[in-house]
Amino acid sequence: MFSRNADRPAPDDRRVVPSPPATPQGVRDVSQPAATPMGVPAAPSVPSDLTLIARADRLEGTLKVAGTLRVQGTLEGTVESSIVHIDEGATVKADITADEVIIGGEYSGKLVCRQRLEIRATGVVVGQVQTFRLMLHEGGSIDGELKMLKQPATEDASARAGSARGARDAGPRSAAASISVNPGASNGQAASEAVAAAGAEPIG
Repeated sequence: MFSRNADRPAPDDRRVVPSPPATPQGVRDVSQPAATPMGVPAAPSVPSDLTLIARADRLEGTLKVAGTLRVQGTLEGTVESSIVHIDEGATVKADITADEVIIGGEYSGKLVCRQRLEIRATGVVVGQVQTFRLMLHEGGSIDGELKMLKQPATEDASARAGSARGARDAGPRSAAASISVNPGASNGQAASEAVAAAGAEPIG
């Protein structure tokens, strides 16, 4: 006997999966992270407290930085910062007041370093320098006046020192507190003599 259902098509058992609602135009879908292209390195993270003057940049004026200032280009004027990095190839002609200063380029001006000053092998310093600690690498040079502070200076102490600077300049200078580098000597010899006389030790 023949069945009446033999010619009927078999029912479709596939279930229809509802599609997700479309994202409105102008709204970004953040339910899934965007895929990173293969072979493309992630961008390096930049510290939020870093101020950078790039190699092609030139800045003139007064600059106050709460965090770290890194100079790779040219800077002229006055700088107040917590940490200052002057990279190799940079040129800075400014009066700087900071806690820590690292010099690998060319610097000229008046430098007040409340904590630590490091002059690297490529660093050249010309002018007046006041610092509590000094690290001078072989090859680095200082041409001018070097004064080693007896204790770490604070911002209030630096302000009082600035207001009383005129009275001190009128009197005789102490050889133990102020050392003038001999410009006629070679850079390495002059810097070494000044550092040794000030009580610091050059880094060879």
